[in-house]
Amino acid sequence: MSMTERLRAVVAILLLVGAALFIVGVAVERAVVADESTSESEHHEVGSGTEGSESATTVSESSAETILGIDVESWPLAIALATVSIGVAFTVWRGRLRAVLLAAALFALALAALDIREAIHQESESRTGIMALAGLIALTHLAAAALAAFAATRTATPAVS
Repeated sequence: MSMTERLRAVVAILLLVGAALFIVGVAVERAVVADESTSESEHHEVGSGTEGSESATTVSESSAETILGIDVESWPLAIALATVSIGVAFTVWRGRLRAVLLAAALFALALAALDIREAIHQESESRTGIMALAGLIALTHLAAAALAAFAATRTATPAVS
């Protein structure tokens, strides 16, 4: 197995690990937000009758993060993103073109940017555990991007006749 083939395999594995951790992160965050919403609702129900429903609505609305109007934490989007990551991983592993590696590097960089944004958001919400998980996912995606870019420099371009 050549060095480039090993690099492709490592990139594919990192993309798969990142996808799995992303799904775990979405599940954990949704559970934490639901728990916070329930706790907040119970806390305000002790007072007047309308405070609890307003607070629960406010918490659930603030927990819905959107980018360009898309809820980035919805299950359909999380599953779609994980599926695309799996597809990119398979393409990197089996592909032989430099363009595949460069596209994978850009894809992983985009995911890392979203992960870093999520880590910053979780830090502002004082959710240290989820912030650490988002940071780990960002590091995974950054490593995949760096290795994919490095592998692309080691891949010979096919001769054009």
